[in-house]
Formats: sequence, C-alpha cells, structure tokens
Amino acid sequence: MNARSPQNYPPAPGSQPGGVLRRRRRVARRANPHRAMAFEVGSKLVVSVGAAIAACVGLAQLIPMAVAQQTQLKEITQEVSKLESRVNQLQADFNYRFDPEQAQRIMQEQSNRVAPGQVRVIWKESSPHHADVPR
Repeated sequence: MNARSPQNYPPAPGSQPGGVLRRRRRVARRANPHRAMAFEVGSKLVVSVGAAIAACVGLAQLIPMAVAQQTQLKEITQEVSKLESRVNQLQADFNYRFDPEQAQRIMQEQSNRVAPGQVRVIWKESSPHHADVPR
C-alpha cells in the first residue's frame, strides 16, 4: 500500500498523437487572423478592379455615342438656324401681306390695275442699234 496513485500529468510531446494535433491547431489558429485579413483585402481588391474594368468598358461604349450625338446636335443646330431665318422672312412677308394699310399697294402689285390718281409708267430698254445718236 505504499503504491502511489497515478496523477494526471500532461502527456509528453510526441507520446500521444492527439496532443500534437491540438498544438498544431492552436498554432494554426494564431496564424489565421492575418490570413482572414489578407482574404478580406484580396476580395475587396478583386471587386474594386472588377468595378474599374466595368466602368472603363462602359466609358469605351459611351464615348463614340457621345461624339455621334454631338455631331447630330451640330447638324440640328445648323438646320434650326436656317429655319429660323426662313420663319423670320415668312413672318415679315405675312405681316406685310395682311397689313390693312398695305392692302392697296399689294393689290396693285398682284394685278395690272392702277389707282385712279396714278399714271402707269412702263420702262423699256433701248437697244444700241436704235439708240438716238446726237448729230
């Protein structure tokens, strides 16, 4: 009865395979915070690069369309300016033709009639063969 009772001492390294695995897991867990951070930074970088590539592709498609629209805008602006001058001319002609004070003059221009108080003058061009030459 002099025998001692067995005490629970930690097993010696390498004596039990379970103890070695536990230590490796602990060591691996200590190294994982950097790995997780690296994964997070890497995933953010991949997403950012993907977004940048998508933006560049979008711009590459938009630039030719914008140039074409600018060309069309210039053409339309030129046509609008031409039409504005024509509209102004037609507006002036309309105002002239429908002006009550000008009605008498317009009727004379459009027909062969002459007002009673006016004398009709017809201009003729003289030809060089029949011209009166002073003697």
